[in-house]
Amino acid sequence: MPRGARVAEEYYGLVYSLRSSGMPTAAPASVGVTSCDSGAGVSTVALNLAVAAAQTDEQQVLLVDLSTTRSAASSRFSMKGDLGLREALADPVAPGRFVRATPIARLSLLAFNEGDDPRALCGDCSRVSDLLRALEADFSFIVVDLPSTDSSLCFATAGLLKGVLLVMEAERTRCEAAVRAKQRLIHAHANVLGVILNKQQQHIPDWLDARL
Repeated sequence: MPRGARVAEEYYGLVYSLRSSGMPTAAPASVGVTSCDSGAGVSTVALNLAVAAAQTDEQQVLLVDLSTTRSAASSRFSMKGDLGLREALADPVAPGRFVRATPIARLSLLAFNEGDDPRALCGDCSRVSDLLRALEADFSFIVVDLPSTDSSLCFATAGLLKGVLLVMEAERTRCEAAVRAKQRLIHAHANVLGVILNKQQQHIPDWLDARL
């Protein structure tokens, strides 16, 4: 993704939908993105949503990558070196100093380094909660790339966010799996905002007001 790149118009529509559904630009907002299982495109959706949010207004946006795989954002931006999330979890009092700027204006990244174990580092739910609350002081919009809903890390984190989007892969994700995923999110006290149907033939997401 080159400097100044724009994403599909559907992501700008998604940002508008989130802003107009109880998440005004004047208040900090944190939105998690997860899926029923791996391979649904969660990291790509989270990254594009963060880029769209950064390009929508003049406020600061942060992408927090809690996925258990190598950071998709750091790969797309060709970012190497210390990505800060391990240190921020260890010292969440002033986590802003660990945040990395991306080539996209007003978009920053906080991610694990390759070789870090997110499940071990996020084992203490209170540390994740403290980190998110501290980050809300510096960023108007926070997008969190979560592992799938069957992960204990997703279960521990989803309820700490203002809302969660569930990504379903077109023609692959079974309805029964989506219902189980939503129930697990509800059990985690997450605010399920809706579903993104991803990987259609047009390769763009649809924002759905899903009634699972």
